[in-house]
Amino acid sequence: MKKINFFLIVLFIVLIVSNCEYFKLLSKNEWEEISDQDDSVIIYVSGAIMEGTDVVPCYWKIKDDKIEQIDLEYVLGTNNSIAYSIYILGDDVYACGHYDNGTTARACYWINEKRYDLEVDDPASASYSFSIKENNGVVFVAGVADGKANYWINQNKNVLNIDTAKTIYIRQLSSSKHDIYIGGINLKNPSQACYWKNGYIVDLPPLPVIIVDSSEVWSIQVVGNIVYSAGTKIINSIQDACLWKNQDLTVLPNGAYGFSVAVLNGDTYVAGQSSVSTACYWKNNKFRSLPYSSAPSIAYGIFIYNNVTYIAGYDNNGGTQQACYWVNEDQEHLNDAVGVISQSYSIFVTTDNDK
Repeated sequence: MKKINFFLIVLFIVLIVSNCEYFKLLSKNEWEEISDQDDSVIIYVSGAIMEGTDVVPCYWKIKDDKIEQIDLEYVLGTNNSIAYSIYILGDDVYACGHYDNGTTARACYWINEKRYDLEVDDPASASYSFSIKENNGVVFVAGVADGKANYWINQNKNVLNIDTAKTIYIRQLSSSKHDIYIGGINLKNPSQACYWKNGYIVDLPPLPVIIVDSSEVWSIQVVGNIVYSAGTKIINSIQDACLWKNQDLTVLPNGAYGFSVAVLNGDTYVAGQSSVSTACYWKNNKFRSLPYSSAPSIAYGIFIYNNVTYIAGYDNNGGTQQACYWVNEDQEHLNDAVGVISQSYSIFVTTDNDK
């Protein structure tokens, strides 16, 4: 009888525990989120830093609060090289931007610090690349060359029927098919914010009506059938940060620029700059100011990982423009050397477990 009672008591306890949300089994990510102790997070930030008289393209790798600067291949003795965008896949680091070839800016991308020049018709003409993605073994880059918007598949150039290409997004359809989305400015006067999808242009409202009006897209993310575009518009001399959901425009409060958009679980995040030239971001269109040492400050890139917000940008630190990043609005500078100029533009977050 005592054995039966003991069994019933144990069963009763198990039933209570199994139905109580406080005793449910949590995943590793859930425990890390609750404890705020995910030591395996690795943050990558791309940009440039002044080293002597050279401006060096680079990225910073942050792990366990240790910051490591990795310089990318460039031409020694030059002062116009920047890594605008960064993308991580496994152990490989992809970045794109431009380097100074001694005469002009030259569009390129880097894989693990090695530089690859992008195809252009006129190497003496300035070219730039602003956004990079890797998909199924192929490198996609968007930018400007020979006075026209371009995207490159690996290093091979494709001319676009838009004026400027600022951002690229690749959606995998199958092992051999994908959609290509590119955001930027249409070939119009006044300039018109738009995105390009597989050869077709979608103009975004409002329609500029006079020569001083303009609008542009800086960043794109696609979720299902919705294209999220972040950018800016100037209409009737009033400048606003913008978020488009397909063609539905939302003017973001207190904002001048929307530089980067991220979407997670239906929540939208946009990094940018406020109307008073300070770094900020918007979550679900609600304005959030970011701390800074001194104005002006700016937030260029945003990445959401495990519900934590990571942002890259720069501010005026001790009288010098210096690269920094924010984690849930806590700011850290990427170099503290007095008088050393640096900038950061893009951010990507992963963990050792993702590799």
